Amino acid sequence: MPGGRETLLVVEDNDGLRRLAERVLTDLGYVILTAPNADAALRVSDEYSQPIDLMLTDIVMPGADGVLLSQRLAVRRPDTRVLFMSGYSGRDLAERHTHVNGKRLLQKPFTQETLARAVRATLDADDLHARSGRIA
Repeated sequence: MPGGRETLLVVEDNDGLRRLAERVLTDLGYVILTAPNADAALRVSDEYSQPIDLMLTDIVMPGADGVLLSQRLAVRRPDTRVLFMSGYSGRDLAERHTHVNGKRLLQKPFTQETLARAVRATLDADDLHARSGRIA
C-alpha cells in the first residue's frame, strides 16, 4: 500500500473508525493528528506549528460538517489538501451537500488499501479540488 511522511489531520466523529484510520495511516509512515469534530480539528490545527498536508474528514458530523470545516481550515491553512469521506451514496450526498460535487470523496465503508490509495492520490494530485481553499 502506498504511504508517505506527510502530516494528516483525520476528523471523524466515530471513535472506532477514527482510530482505525489513525492506525492504518501511521503504519504507512504518515504523521497523524486526530479530532472527533470540526471544533476540535480547528483547535488541533491552531496548536500544530508544522504544515498539515491533508485533512481527511467525514462530511456528516454533529455541529459543523466537513464542508464547513474545510472552508474554515482554508482560511488558516490554504495549502492543506482535503479528502472527504462519507457513508452516504453519491446521489444522497449531492442532494444534502451541494458543495461536495466534484470534490475528492472516499466512500464508506472502505478497505485499508482504498484508504491508503485515496490519501496518496489526493496528496499527489495537481488539481485545485484537492486544496481546501478551492470550494466550488
